[in-house]
Amino acid sequence: MDVVSHGLCGVLLVGFDGKGRLGPGAKLAATIGALAPDCDLVIAGAGWDRYLQYHEAGTHTLLASPIVAAVVALCLRVFLRKSHFARLWCAALLGVLVGHLGLDLISGADMMLFAPFWNVRLAPHLVAMADVLVIGIFVAGFVISLRHPKAAALLTAAALIALIAVKQQTQRMALADFGRPRGADPARIPVGHPDAVNGSIFLWSVYERDADVLRVWTVDARTGGRDVRFERRTDPALGEQVAAVPDIRAFIALLHLPVVRLESVAGRRFVMWSDLRDCNATSCDVSVGAEIDPAGLPIRKVVEVGPLRQVRAIPAYGLTPRD
Repeated sequence: MDVVSHGLCGVLLVGFDGKGRLGPGAKLAATIGALAPDCDLVIAGAGWDRYLQYHEAGTHTLLASPIVAAVVALCLRVFLRKSHFARLWCAALLGVLVGHLGLDLISGADMMLFAPFWNVRLAPHLVAMADVLVIGIFVAGFVISLRHPKAAALLTAAALIALIAVKQQTQRMALADFGRPRGADPARIPVGHPDAVNGSIFLWSVYERDADVLRVWTVDARTGGRDVRFERRTDPALGEQVAAVPDIRAFIALLHLPVVRLESVAGRRFVMWSDLRDCNATSCDVSVGAEIDPAGLPIRKVVEVGPLRQVRAIPAYGLTPRD
């Protein structure tokens, strides 16, 4: 979820503490706690792909939450002399669990909430990242909280629960509509989780694989209509040597719908992987792969995030040229 939603959720959460039992600094602790799990962004400097691998199961787990909250409470305790560590910790933990993990869980993020004991990926994808519907609810709640903190907390929680319930139902409707034949058009089989369209209650992005073609459909749960937004061709057999690189293999394992392609730039060839969810008809926001030599062997690893590019050396690990 976005920074605004996380931060405002932390602010509003303390409204439930109407009698002030959490003491001085509670609102600040809950707000920082709601932002703190994203401190793992520092890993991106060593490689965006490494950050993505860690992001699902590092500071975004139930096991790490008390530790993250304790760090927040300790830092605040240094500056807030009249505060109590235990109370700051409770407020920060509330922010971490509800203001961050809870919001990420309903958004377009994937999480291994129970890692390392149970490494299942949770991905309901009920609202979009930085969804304007969620941001609107939090902004309205914040305005109300300036005069009525507890009422704002209750109203915001009720509005979010109602939105999630409605979105869950429209997601089911969209999947049912997607799988229903339309005249001569055969029934479609979705692949992966549908994604919410930002700002909409009824529109969903549904994915389909047809041999080597991946399609993204927009499905309207209200009308039952469906339209192809775009499609991308992929070649799963491409780049076997590159896919054997440990770092790249770990990134590929994260992808719901891998799009692999061969790109040529100024006479140099690259084999790159992306998730279809991060792509449009012409480009992908996040790509990981390698530049290859004429024999198909990887020369150097390449990570692309928007306009940013990270290039790293590939250590020798026993690959030989293909016949």
